[in-house]
Amino acid sequence: DGTAAADGVFARLPTALKVLWTIWLTVVAINVVVWALVSATSAQLAYPWPVWVAGPYGAVLAAISVCVMQCRTTVRASRR
Repeated sequence: DGTAAADGVFARLPTALKVLWTIWLTVVAINVVVWALVSATSAQLAYPWPVWVAGPYGAVLAAISVCVMQCRTTVRASRR
């Protein structure tokens, strides 16, 4: 199950990264809701600007998370 694997990775992240991911998800969710409301009230699909909020910041956060997890794995392996 992919969800179990994702939960395991998230659980191993440092608290600071968990907080940053939660903030990112909240900001993206708010932007998507605003975009959906704008699209619904204008009766046409608006330009999907939330991708400019989600994409770059999500990519940077993902890269930092991968680096942190890799560093932690390397440190654990070197201690053995």
